[in-house]
Amino acid sequence: MKPATLLTKIKKRLAGKSMLLVKVVVLLSITPITMLLLAWCYVWLTRDTSDWAQKMITLLMQIVDRITAPSVVAAFVAYGAKLVDRDHDGIPDDFEKEDKNDEGLHQPRP
Repeated sequence: MKPATLLTKIKKRLAGKSMLLVKVVVLLSITPITMLLLAWCYVWLTRDTSDWAQKMITLLMQIVDRITAPSVVAAFVAYGAKLVDRDHDGIPDDFEKEDKNDEGLHQPRP
C-alpha cells in the first residue's frame, strides 16, 4: 500500500473528529498540573506532613517541570492553534488550510 493512499484513508476516517482529538490531547496535557494543585490542597487542608505526601508532591512537581519545558510549551501553542474552528464544522481551520495547500502540491508547473 502506498503511503499517500494510507494517509488519505486515515484522513477520511478522522474527518470531523479532529477537533475532539485535539481537545483530548490538551486535556491529557493539563492533567498533571491539576493533580499537583489538588495534592497541594489535600496536604494543606489535612495538614499532612507524612513522608508519602511530601514524596507525592515532589514527584508531581518534577512532572510539571518536565511538561513546562520549552519544547512542550511550543507543542501547546501548536495545539492551541488547532482549537480555532471559525466555521464550526468540527475541523480546525489549521487542518483545512493544510488540505488546501496539499491540493496544489502535486500539480505540475506551467
